[in-house]
Amino acid sequence: MRDPMVVPPLALGGALSELAQARIQPIHGWWWRMDSAWSMPRRHMPNGILYIPIDHAVRVEIDGQHAVVTPGQLAIMPEGLVQAASYHGRAPRRFDLLCLHLSVRDRHGRDLLHRLPRFLSLPGWPDSLPRLRRLAECIHAGGEDGLAFAVIGLRSLLADLVVEAGGLISQAEPDPRIARCLAAIAADSTGRLAVTALAQEAGVSSRRLRVLFRAATGLAPKDHLIRMRIAEATRLLTDPTLRVKDVAVRLGFASDHEFHACFRRVLGLTPTQWRSRPLA
Repeated sequence: MRDPMVVPPLALGGALSELAQARIQPIHGWWWRMDSAWSMPRRHMPNGILYIPIDHAVRVEIDGQHAVVTPGQLAIMPEGLVQAASYHGRAPRRFDLLCLHLSVRDRHGRDLLHRLPRFLSLPGWPDSLPRLRRLAECIHAGGEDGLAFAVIGLRSLLADLVVEAGGLISQAEPDPRIARCLAAIAADSTGRLAVTALAQEAGVSSRRLRVLFRAATGLAPKDHLIRMRIAEATRLLTDPTLRVKDVAVRLGFASDHEFHACFRRVLGLTPTQWRSRPLA
């Protein structure tokens, strides 16, 4: 009788356990069909993005890092960083690009994608392509069951990427007071918490909160809350039954003007322009 195969344990420092506890929210799944004039201008994004070129290379910038990403590779764009992308190489008539927008937050409510390398190979390429396409379709138009499937699929994909990277980049535990604030923000996807409420949660003054919060996240509390609201807005805008005005009201903006101004400041587009972008 042959001995059963023994699979050695993965020495990833508990990274997969962290991922198992993370909160994953699918936002958009696009299979873009572009011409060679396509580009994404430099801008901040309120959510994370996985860029996966299908048949031609893409030039990507993430927070000052530049790379050419080819089929079989992907770019990981964490939320809040300056990002840009464009077609690279000899111009075809069309090229395909898979783009997955998502939020991945650890138990403290911090973006987990920051702890992965910006550029990785895709395990199992090209056999993984049908699974990735189905994942994008389920996020884009799969309804409640499709989104549930997408969470499972994204967690599996991220686990493969964590293993490919050899683990997660280490990150210090946040100040316990800021950890409570981040947990409260993560529990309220609309981002409507006030800075004063967060200061009370942390048990510090608003001024002290700003110092501690920026040290832990790199952002002022107000900027973080606005990005959370805009990330939720992009998810709501995929629902064709909701008017832009309805989204602004649901997210607690004082006026349409305030909503449009915040949306443009974060994404460089108005809500209407975001909704009407050409899709494959």
